[in-house]
Amino acid sequence: MKDKRLVVSEYEAVVVREAFKLYLQHQQASVVSRLLNETGRKTKRYEAQRGATRAARKWTTQDVLRLLRSSLYAGFVPYGDEMRPGEHPAIVDRATFHQVQDVLEGRGPGIQYHWRNPDYVLRGLLRCGMCGEAMTPGSTRKGTREYRYYRCVTRDTQGKEGCQASPLSAAALEDFVVARLREVSVGGGFATQVHARLTSRLEEKHKALRAERVRLPKDLARSAGESAKWVDSLSKLEGPSRRLLEQKRTAAEEESAGMKKRLAEVERALDAMEGEKLEAAWVAQALADFDAVWDALTAANRGRLLQALVGRVVVDEETDSVDVHLAHAGESATPLREEVAP
Repeated sequence: MKDKRLVVSEYEAVVVREAFKLYLQHQQASVVSRLLNETGRKTKRYEAQRGATRAARKWTTQDVLRLLRSSLYAGFVPYGDEMRPGEHPAIVDRATFHQVQDVLEGRGPGIQYHWRNPDYVLRGLLRCGMCGEAMTPGSTRKGTREYRYYRCVTRDTQGKEGCQASPLSAAALEDFVVARLREVSVGGGFATQVHARLTSRLEEKHKALRAERVRLPKDLARSAGESAKWVDSLSKLEGPSRRLLEQKRTAAEEESAGMKKRLAEVERALDAMEGEKLEAAWVAQALADFDAVWDALTAANRGRLLQALVGRVVVDEETDSVDVHLAHAGESATPLREEVAP
């Protein structure tokens, strides 16, 4: 295996972590590139083996996508068609990396599906009960027939030494989860409960966002006033006292920039609230008549509905069991469990 190590500066590591964090918040690479540029972040300066260099520059959407898809930042190295743990330390934890990959290929809250194959309706929801890591979609062909499955990412990257879990039939797992939802949806009581929880959470979120929108301009005005006082004082100071005040002013400016960015995020979140309310109503309506609705949904909308209803699905091959944890069943709720052999 060709040794491909990742060497980055501390500044570059900070930018990488920031890009991953921003993408999970906004789920749009174009937004991440804009926010990085607004804060003065630059791409990595590149030096080719023949001596040519590429200066650091502003971020583009494609730069962000290349960064987010690079497994090197999660501590992996390519090995043929597989990814293996590298010798270099990870810059982002693997759970975050896999979560970003799920969003890149699937969907986050409020974002429409753009999966390459929307038939994998449990994408991002499955966890391996043997090692605790995510399970990711895969497929193979025999002649003209395609066989879909979900596989453990630990087994993928570390082999049997990392996890003994085998690939499991996608159709069997999906049918099992849907059957459990059919059971809990009988009678309509669960649909009412889900809608109430979704509505309550949206109201709490709306209240918190409105409070931030009121508070942030006041904090910005206070910070601007303090900075103005320090600017007046700088002309009267020299030496260590001046440097100390300059540091305080810089810190205040950075704080103000952070508050301005957060205020913009709050405004965008408030604008999106109406769409989230409509989504909650759609989920409750679909669940109220689950049997009829499920059969009529497209694969993309089936995935959309499962993402809203299911928190996670834990598959333990060792005990032949599947635990379906519902997203809105409450903290103390017992997961829907059955011993199966998918």
